[in-house]
Amino acid sequence: MANATILQGDCRWELRDWKGPPFDLVFCDPPFNAGKQYADGVDDNLPAFEYREWLGDRLHEVPRVMNQGASIWLMNDTRHIGDCQAMLEDLGLTFQNMVAWAYTNPTPAGNGRMAKTWRPILYYTKGPKPA
Repeated sequence: MANATILQGDCRWELRDWKGPPFDLVFCDPPFNAGKQYADGVDDNLPAFEYREWLGDRLHEVPRVMNQGASIWLMNDTRHIGDCQAMLEDLGLTFQNMVAWAYTNPTPAGNGRMAKTWRPILYYTKGPKPA
């Protein structure tokens, strides 16, 4: 089995200080700016432009720590997935696909909205997709 490294913490700091070998896979599941309460004090209710800046600060180091051909999977809310796509492309990553993660236990929705039954996940690579 290959060596595996799991970093847990604010990726803004964990990736900036990373001096180890590059990663073959990065999975990002950031707060979705949905107004949830987090124990670590993350403000999950920012104006849209501040959320984009907050998320961009955390994605900035990702390409540097990836191997050529490595994959990044980024999950977010449908409201922000377009911004996420633009950020990944601005970082020079290559779009491969968008996956719809459908689930059978819908997330309740308020304010007259429909319940959420799926979540978009972006799949990008550093450079072309490996053969």
